[in-house]
Amino acid sequence: MDESRSRVRIFSAIILIVLATLSLRLVKLQLVDNQSHTGASENNSMREHRVQAPRGRFFDGMVC
Repeated sequence: MDESRSRVRIFSAIILIVLATLSLRLVKLQLVDNQSHTGASENNSMREHRVQAPRGRFFDGMVC
């Protein structure tokens, strides 16, 4: 019985350490490093890239 409780405590401690590490990393990314990531995401959000159709221009069937 003591051995199983010991295993549960060790497993719980490992899970707690992992969750604390992930939480601290999230806080660092969200609060501390947000300016550098905001600039990078704004520059990387959308790009316009025109590609010519290999078969020529497309028309939608409406007669002008």
